[in-house]
Amino acid sequence: MRNRYELEDLYSEQIRAFRIYLKQSGYTASTQKEYMRESLIFLNSLNGSLPQDAGKLHIMEFLSDKQGSAGDKTRNRSLSAIRTFYMALIDFELASKNPAAEVKKSKTEKNKKPMCLVSDGTVVMNVIKNMSYLLYPLGGLKELN
Repeated sequence: MRNRYELEDLYSEQIRAFRIYLKQSGYTASTQKEYMRESLIFLNSLNGSLPQDAGKLHIMEFLSDKQGSAGDKTRNRSLSAIRTFYMALIDFELASKNPAAEVKKSKTEKNKKPMCLVSDGTVVMNVIKNMSYLLYPLGGLKELN
């Protein structure tokens, strides 16, 4: 496993292009930092190979290894970072294809049903279903007409 400085030396042109791409594309500072961190972890997994030589299989193996220690949201964030990394390489003509674009995101639970506690301590599900109920602070519900 290489340290950050070795990776930045080995992949200096790709990393420089990615930093510029992130800044020019308007990503927030925290997203830039996180995407850079994820891209360095990915580059380390290449073991000295060029990113343009990596394929869908390598990316899926990398994400599969990562998912063993983290959830679907973390895997999807890593995939987004890798996709963006390859978009930067393509934009700067350092790669001709984005193998991460072919990798599907993990399914995550969307639109979790809202939950709240009412005054007697019971849990009420779907309180705000279609915005047809109004929740009062003391635990009461009122249907809106």
